[in-house]
Amino acid sequence: METEAAIETVQEGFTPLYIAAQEGHAASTKQLIEARCNVDLQDEHGCTPLFIAAEKGDAAVTELLIAARCNVDLQDKDGCTPLHDAAENGHSSVTEMLIEARCNVDYEDKDGWTPLFVAAHNGHANVTIRHIDGRPGDNLPIPLLVTKHMVSGGNRVSCSKDECLVILIV
Repeated sequence: METEAAIETVQEGFTPLYIAAQEGHAASTKQLIEARCNVDLQDEHGCTPLFIAAEKGDAAVTELLIAARCNVDLQDKDGCTPLHDAAENGHSSVTEMLIEARCNVDYEDKDGWTPLFVAAHNGHANVTIRHIDGRPGDNLPIPLLVTKHMVSGGNRVSCSKDECLVILIV
């Protein structure tokens, strides 16, 4: 019983699992999961260990957390999901893992930005293409974000929300 209490202890808003994920310690993450810690415990900002693994692009830790059946659709206080964090930082492999885990690709943050928009805005065409290809469901409109930089072949998409063109492909 003492072990269970210790693994859930929050120090400055972070659990041991959160810290293990933050530092990329897959072995420690696995041990904490096996000790039955709460994989969905949120910090003061609403983030879970999956958020930090996704933000850092840590595929090994992300895979462990998904296998432990963490909630891939939790939103933080800003309305972001782990998919927002992975997309924002261009982590295509983690983005793909989250989509395969059936996360909701359409959640909007407090500013109305979806993970797809965040990826395009930050110049991550590789994530944008994977995101579009991974969209679940048939006959759904697929938002494709195009900017002058993407059209001209530039490597970096640099646009404000108003400068991006949204095309729906049905």
